[in-house]
Amino acid sequence: MTYKEQHETFLSNNDGTTFTEVTLLLTLSPSSLVGSISQEPSPTDAFDSQNALITKDPRQTTDLSGNRKSLSLPSFSFSRLPGFITEHRSLMMLSTFLAILAVDFPVFPRRLSKTETFGVSLMDAGVGSFLLAASLTSKQVRREGRSRGYIIWKTFLSSSPLLVIGLIRLIGVKSADYQEHVSEYGVHWNFFFTLAFVSILLSVLSVPTRHNIIVAIIIMITYQAALSLGLSEYLMNNDRSNLLSMNKEGVFSLCGYVSLFLVGSQFGDAMFRARWGDDNKGIVLKLMSIDAVLWMLTFIAETFVEKCSRRSANLAYVLSTLAMNLWIVTGLILVSLFTLPQKNEIIEAINYNGLAMFMLANLSTGVVNLSIKTIYYDDLSASVILLGYLLFVSLVSILLYRKRIQLKFW
Repeated sequence: MTYKEQHETFLSNNDGTTFTEVTLLLTLSPSSLVGSISQEPSPTDAFDSQNALITKDPRQTTDLSGNRKSLSLPSFSFSRLPGFITEHRSLMMLSTFLAILAVDFPVFPRRLSKTETFGVSLMDAGVGSFLLAASLTSKQVRREGRSRGYIIWKTFLSSSPLLVIGLIRLIGVKSADYQEHVSEYGVHWNFFFTLAFVSILLSVLSVPTRHNIIVAIIIMITYQAALSLGLSEYLMNNDRSNLLSMNKEGVFSLCGYVSLFLVGSQFGDAMFRARWGDDNKGIVLKLMSIDAVLWMLTFIAETFVEKCSRRSANLAYVLSTLAMNLWIVTGLILVSLFTLPQKNEIIEAINYNGLAMFMLANLSTGVVNLSIKTIYYDDLSASVILLGYLLFVSLVSILLYRKRIQLKFW
């Protein structure tokens, strides 16, 4: 057996873990920020933190030299991200950066890698969470009122880098004889294509934000019905006889990811419009209630409809992804409620060049895998490599952020 075949076997046939374990691991995101509480705050700081609640944007709190700026309760606009949304997106990206390389080493628990067919794992949750984090700050709302042709054209332009990157990755993987886990997305498909086509499909739909959840429900009920009537069996079998069947996982899972994005976009819009400072306790209690309902619906879908599957992005997967991420966001809001605004440069730097850093992480992962035989490395060696890799990506992002260099491709 060649090393490529050994590596592919190493990544295959995972049954996953439990929702409880994945949720507890994801809880590390908000808890990791607790350490940034200011020491011995002055009364003025405390007053400012209440006014700046949930808006920990560096342009509102500190400048690059560390000087505090005056703070006031902002009227939310798309030029200022609520702090917990920035934190959620950046922490999700950092976790993704680490996981996409760590999974190639034995030090990463196999139960947390992507599942083969049905089940739940940390990396399964990470795929949907990455897309959901992007939806919270999507440009959908900003383009309402524009013509459909304009929306589609602008979306195609903004998605073209993802399509190009996806093609480059496809060509690179095939030409370098790089290991592939075909059941993830298909023979030719990859996550960059998923990100691009989700945006393009949303622009074609042109759904007003206030109707997002309704449209998402219609899509998911229809899609899940098709899965239950035989589509799921087709997605899980080994038929690769034509172009569609070669990429069936990537193509059909778009239904679930589009629905996920629609819900996330409406939730993000609601968070921007929420009257923070007036009824914070009420908002948090409402979010916790919604999360409880989502968990209940996840249990119902898992028990009576179909087991959770990232491969098909079915109903249970979409519901569980929403439930897990709402849990994280609520935790981040609670951290914001009880801590003072504190500059976190890594969080801000990752958010500043998110797509570019995601590309760098993927490229670095490829370089490492082509340079060494990762599945043979012991835990200590693997940990050192992973630490160096994460440090490299973080330092590059911080350097670009300090120089105010924002890498865009359109």
